[in-house]
Amino acid sequence: MGYYQVLIDNKIVPENINEPFFDWVADKLGYFESTAGWANMILAYSIGFEPESIIWEEVFNHNITKEQHLRSLQIFYELVEQFKDEFESNKD
Repeated sequence: MGYYQVLIDNKIVPENINEPFFDWVADKLGYFESTAGWANMILAYSIGFEPESIIWEEVFNHNITKEQHLRSLQIFYELVEQFKDEFESNKD
């Protein structure tokens, strides 16, 4: 929720928005729900776990390389830009 609050504080998304970033990420990446949090969803997605059949214990026990972390950061920034663009276009 801290990230979402920063989006509101910087007027990237309106305060009364119905769908916060973590639900948007879940939908965008194909997860059933967002309870794992956007960071875990992006990381799991970036290292090749399938959202439709995710077993979070396997993700959390997976040895994640530096390259995989860097890829998840790249995906995060790509998603943030998409998120901002979608909400900017929905304001009109």
